[in-house]
Amino acid sequence: MSLLRFYIRHQFAERMGLELDDDAIFYLFHESQGDYVNTHIKFTKELLLPIMTHLLDSLSEDPANRARCRNSERILTLWIRGMDAISHVYQDPMLMPYTHPESSGRVDALIRPDTAVLLNLTAEQFLHLTAQDRLPEDEQMGLEQFRKTRQYWTRFMDYLDKQLTETCQYCFERLGQFLVTYRLSPV
Repeated sequence: MSLLRFYIRHQFAERMGLELDDDAIFYLFHESQGDYVNTHIKFTKELLLPIMTHLLDSLSEDPANRARCRNSERILTLWIRGMDAISHVYQDPMLMPYTHPESSGRVDALIRPDTAVLLNLTAEQFLHLTAQDRLPEDEQMGLEQFRKTRQYWTRFMDYLDKQLTETCQYCFERLGQFLVTYRLSPV
């Protein structure tokens, strides 16, 4: 592991609650227009749930937000688990958000999945896929009610996209300054 990758990994963990492997991190520093810091991440529920928790924990520090954050956690957990499950059912990882160096420029660009596949399920399929069919009926969120929560997913994807971009930009600027100042070759 290089010092640069260690620094980038630390920034993603600190800023987003996202734990990355070294092989997900890409960078180039040659003091040219083609320099970049970006990632190759296929998000899964195992990656998205900690990011959601990190976001909601930061928002719930204000006692007035705690109840709203609990509701948001319930809704976003259904979205994350539902999208993850549907991507496994269809064996299509593109039904989850992802980043790819070829789709990014100097910093990451999030590629968002199409949620229509999840929203077009039958009510029974939806309950089964989101593992709500085992819950008492009064604890379930039906498909019709779930469809009205799309803005939660959209805002979460906006947050994820913004955090990815800002974290890569921060790393790009800081590491670029470091390398210029010390004239080191990246390993």
